[in-house]
Amino acid sequence: MAFAMDITPRQILRLLQLGLKEDALQSHSPWLCAGCFGCSFSCPRGVDLTRVMYLLRQQAAAEGTCNESIRFYREFVAGIRRRGAVYEPELMLAYARRVGLEAILPHLRMGTELALRGKLTFKPRSIPAKEQLSRVIQQVMEGGEE
Repeated sequence: MAFAMDITPRQILRLLQLGLKEDALQSHSPWLCAGCFGCSFSCPRGVDLTRVMYLLRQQAAAEGTCNESIRFYREFVAGIRRRGAVYEPELMLAYARRVGLEAILPHLRMGTELALRGKLTFKPRSIPAKEQLSRVIQQVMEGGEE
């Protein structure tokens, strides 16, 4: 995912080394991390970059740091808590309400192409155990160990 990041993982680490934590927290990069551990496994210095990105997301949320990536993440989680699954049109409209319509305009073409290929559903889906999933998400958000 480094290709899509505004600051590479290596640059994130350098900012942290230099004590520029706020710059790292304002970056969109931690929110783009896929959490696949690929960079952690291949790091020649043994740095667990996946854990660093996770901790930066956690710190940004705890401190109330806000950027478009954080707002999108919050809408994504809220949608999963509501339905147990992502409903893309609802997610994008909620995100646009939060940050402004201009934030989703660059994505309209891709959304249209996905819809034309049948990859984007306009019928919301839900899972049977969404209440249980919502409780698990709540525990994670509160830092629970269960």
